[in-house]
Amino acid sequence: MLLGTALLFPLEGSAQETPVNEKELSVAEKLIEEHKAQKALDILLPLAELNNAEAQNLLGELYHFGGEGVPVDYQKAQEWYLKAFQHGNAEAANHLGRLYLNGEGVSPNPQEAEKWYQQSMLKGSVNGEISYYSLVNRPFAYILQRAN
Repeated sequence: MLLGTALLFPLEGSAQETPVNEKELSVAEKLIEEHKAQKALDILLPLAELNNAEAQNLLGELYHFGGEGVPVDYQKAQEWYLKAFQHGNAEAANHLGRLYLNGEGVSPNPQEAEKWYQQSMLKGSVNGEISYYSLVNRPFAYILQRAN
């Protein structure tokens, strides 16, 4: 089951992000750039399970866009993005907005996309701000077309 608007804000008392060796994240990011998605996943998964928001967001990206050894799986992408957002990652909300805007694994829903873009923007993401204002300034006909 894919998640809807359920949690726009992190839960009170939710698990805190676990500090992580930045070197591990850097290695995983480099592997992603080198199109070695499976190796990156092997590094990121244990970190994400320790509630590291950056690792959770990167896992969401791996499942969202796929790569060598990692098939596209929009449901897993959405789940990891939501966890990352709950642990404070603003970019994860921007990615959730994209899933809803483009109907990736969910029915296209510009209103839901707008909510996620706004959350991303409010948490300080420049990408979220760009996405939010790009969406709210689109012609109404375009939004209706995406919804149908």
